[in-house]
Amino acid sequence: MKVLFQSLWTAGVDWDTPLPPGVERRWRDWMEQLEMLPKIKISRAWIPYPVNRVRRIELHIFGDVSQTAYAACAYIRVESMDHQMSANLVISKSRVAPLKQISLPRLELMATLLCARLKRYLEKELTLPMQETICWSDSRVALAWIKGSPTRWKPLVANRVQEIQESASPQCWRYCPSKENPADISSRVKELSDAEARWLREVQVKEFGIKPDSAERVREFEPFLHQDGLLTVGASLRRFTMPPESKHPIIIPHNHPVTELLIKDHYVRQMQAGINQIVVAIRTRFWITRARNSAKKVILSCPVCRREDVQPYRLRMGDFPADRVTESPPFIHTGVDFAGPLFVLPEVQGRDV
Repeated sequence: MKVLFQSLWTAGVDWDTPLPPGVERRWRDWMEQLEMLPKIKISRAWIPYPVNRVRRIELHIFGDVSQTAYAACAYIRVESMDHQMSANLVISKSRVAPLKQISLPRLELMATLLCARLKRYLEKELTLPMQETICWSDSRVALAWIKGSPTRWKPLVANRVQEIQESASPQCWRYCPSKENPADISSRVKELSDAEARWLREVQVKEFGIKPDSAERVREFEPFLHQDGLLTVGASLRRFTMPPESKHPIIIPHNHPVTELLIKDHYVRQMQAGINQIVVAIRTRFWITRARNSAKKVILSCPVCRREDVQPYRLRMGDFPADRVTESPPFIHTGVDFAGPLFVLPEVQGRDV
């Protein structure tokens, strides 16, 4: 959201001006990501063991940066007397990168400054007996600045290094590879948003070939490649006044595991709705070939729905009696219906009885 607001201010968009198409799409993507918040669970207990069973408490602070933002997060690591470990998130902070373009090492230094400020704040507010506080960064350049004398660097670097050293001594800093840095998730917003497009492209290339827009299976949709490299529907809906992702949904094959996961996700979001509602919800962004059959397959495999839609038990029909199924010659069983004397009228009146 901070990066989005910064791009609006940079573009000079007023509060009553319609959003540009690119910004509107990013806004809709952000709104969709908000639906994932109920699935995020953070433990409220920082120390999940009895206090008298705690052996050691450590505070670990991580910082990382991207071209558009930098962030820091803090974890409490607790070791019990029986050598059980737990680590829980305490706090996280994120900042947008300055509008003035600066080098990546200097951005990394700003992330380490955010770590130092978090350390100073937590040591003041937390009343826990910390045995050790460690700050982590994946920038060797920033760590070299921090462990050196501030007078050696230019003013921008020197001022920040001095503040960092006042809050966190150089001995408490450690190097952490980027792949193992938990703050990496906060800073790489763009990479996370592009992850969906990346695996969707892989699905299309695998199922439709290197040039998916020329595949025979999707030719009827008049497909075209979007600017992000995804194959989208190009027919029928060009003149509709609706969001671009609904006018040109992404084409996905029906027989791929990713498609099944996508249908299950919409199925849960729609509260186990019927086939028609699931298909309509999916087609606001995606066009799955044979969507109804695929949605029906997912719904029928849902154990909850199978339990709710179960049919009542039907009693099995008993065996027919032997005299109804045993072959016998004609007239082996005979009978006469007797109803008393029958009076026949004269032939003149038609022999009525």
